[in-house]
Amino acid sequence: METFLPIREVAAKTGVSVHTLRYYERAGLLPRTSRSAAGYRLYTTESVRRVMLVRTLRSVGFGIRELRGLGAVADLRIPTTAMRARLRTKRDQVSGQLRDLERAWKLLDALQGCRCRGDGVLDRRLLDGGETKSAGPRRPRARTRPKRRRVNP
Repeated sequence: METFLPIREVAAKTGVSVHTLRYYERAGLLPRTSRSAAGYRLYTTESVRRVMLVRTLRSVGFGIRELRGLGAVADLRIPTTAMRARLRTKRDQVSGQLRDLERAWKLLDALQGCRCRGDGVLDRRLLDGGETKSAGPRRPRARTRPKRRRVNP
């Protein structure tokens, strides 16, 4: 026997709002749900999986129109050639975003540990795609005593 979940439980499990669940249903991203005797929406565990998939695809940049076109993916069926091409294109875009984020991470990491003179050499080199000598945390320099001058008697 299949279990049904009320809309608030599905919202809590998936991390989307009740309003978003209703919107996904109106937009055709979710199938029509069954209703209780009082008229409340009741979702299946399959609907929860589908909401999670839609949420993940939305987080990587798919729009609502694109997701409607990827209905077979949301239904967990084998995607067509055209769908695979769209998924490949989106994967390539996400790959580019990851490279940009990695560069930003390195820049922030280097600037956080920077002991530069304020001449901007470090950040210019990083922004131009160059690497720094040390991307890791720096160790404090060992203190040296100043040399004592000998006084001739």
